[in-house]
Amino acid sequence: MIVRGAEVIGLLVAKRRWKVPLNSELIKVLAELKQRSMSEYIFPNKDNNHQKQYPRYLRGLCKQAGAKPFTFHCIR
Repeated sequence: MIVRGAEVIGLLVAKRRWKVPLNSELIKVLAELKQRSMSEYIFPNKDNNHQKQYPRYLRGLCKQAGAKPFTFHCIR
């Protein structure tokens, strides 16, 4: 994940870069999460490795936040 300035983030997916506009508040939150992480990932698994169970993980995050569950496909 590459954060540039306060406007875009680059995601390397299927060997292509995608630009997703982000507001400055979200960039700040992501930067704080990255600083606190003991992993190279912002959302690591329990072993600080790559998270492979995103649907289940995202459902849990939504539940903790009291938000309606969604998938990554919903925000494409």
